[in-house]
Amino acid sequence: MIDIEHDEALGILRCVSRGSTAAAELALFAQKAVMLQARARARHGRCLILVDASETAVHSQEIAAHFSTLAAAKSEPGDRSAIIIQSAIAKLQSQRMAPKDSTAYFTNEADALAWLLADSATP
Repeated sequence: MIDIEHDEALGILRCVSRGSTAAAELALFAQKAVMLQARARARHGRCLILVDASETAVHSQEIAAHFSTLAAAKSEPGDRSAIIIQSAIAKLQSQRMAPKDSTAYFTNEADALAWLLADSATP
């Protein structure tokens, strides 16, 4: 399961990933994500994404490739992603998929939000 919503109060996108993700589900997610990213950039000048992948398994190679393509194509200057992840193996996989200069990894939401919302955050 994967979903994404715009958190109006914080001005961020919240993505939740649980378990495995099918290719068809990822395609629907990608369409929604593109729309929400455009909205966030229009309102805030950048796109900040909090990803809760704390209960996500390692993805298949096919799904990981789709995530990599999506992440690379949709990242713009000023965008940042904070990823909450527990599994060391899933973190290694995610590090291969996400833009390195704008992504940081955390084990809890408080630290992830603090970094994401800081004006001068560096991963």
